[in-house]
Amino acid sequence: SVFIQDLIPATNPEWFTKLELAYFHWMNRLASRANIVFSTTQTEGNRISKFTKASRIVPVGLGISDDLFTVEEKPVIGLSAGSFMLTVGRLNVRKNLGGLLEGANKSQLLSPEYPLVIAGTQDGEFGAFPEWVNDEVQKGHIIFTGFVSMAQLRWLIRNCSFYLTLSLDEGFGLPPVEARLLGAAVLVSDIPVFRETLGDDATYVDPTSPEAIGEAMRTLASKSN
Repeated sequence: SVFIQDLIPATNPEWFTKLELAYFHWMNRLASRANIVFSTTQTEGNRISKFTKASRIVPVGLGISDDLFTVEEKPVIGLSAGSFMLTVGRLNVRKNLGGLLEGANKSQLLSPEYPLVIAGTQDGEFGAFPEWVNDEVQKGHIIFTGFVSMAQLRWLIRNCSFYLTLSLDEGFGLPPVEARLLGAAVLVSDIPVFRETLGDDATYVDPTSPEAIGEAMRTLASKSN
């Protein structure tokens, strides 16, 4: 048997580095030889079925760390509870951070008193940001925290105005599930996997439309006030 978190490189190789593609290449062979392939979701299981010769695919989900729900919170200096928007995760092309930033810009919400906080580190294929993003960072409208501890992550999620994940694709997409379980309102991409993992417990938006993202952000911000 073999566990495959996702087979996204089969559908969108342009989102990955050559080294990542070389690593993922072996997944197809392993899946084809395994008696059982365990997938994270039914949505991902469908993709694995399409691109491999796997004889049996069983969705098993992903576990969530107990630490996130039990660790003592540690506030992030410079941020006030309820006065920032939050996104968390690895920063790469697939995570669509550029689209999220464009949407945030369209929302006209950004200010030093109500910034967009981006927690995470660069991972994999990563495009450059337009110059206006650097200007917004300098103004304190956008905050890149880099790596945060589990204690800080819990505080960020529990104290954000709302949480966003606007990935172009996911095998499971754990961060918005964690955010929702910790009580945050979540805005996510309208893609099949999030419909499966979050159901009616999220707000959905077209991740390729900055205008739609901006409008959805304004709606959630007004509800949090």
